Amino acid sequence: FDHPKALNESFLKPLIDKLALEEGFFNFVSNWKEHLYQNQEEDVLVFGSYYFIGEFQKFLLTRTI
Repeated sequence: FDHPKALNESFLKPLIDKLALEEGFFNFVSNWKEHLYQNQEEDVLVFGSYYFIGEFQKFLLTRTI
């Protein structure tokens, strides 16, 4: 997610990796748009800032399946 208020991946990824090891729940995806195109049947939990959620909603509304 490219936005001035977005956290840099290099900061966020180690935190997600740590949670993934502890909880076995998270799967960090760098290119979320590509991931969603390739895994259309997968359930996805999305969380983040309103800026990111807005971008995610725009993506869902504009993509064609």
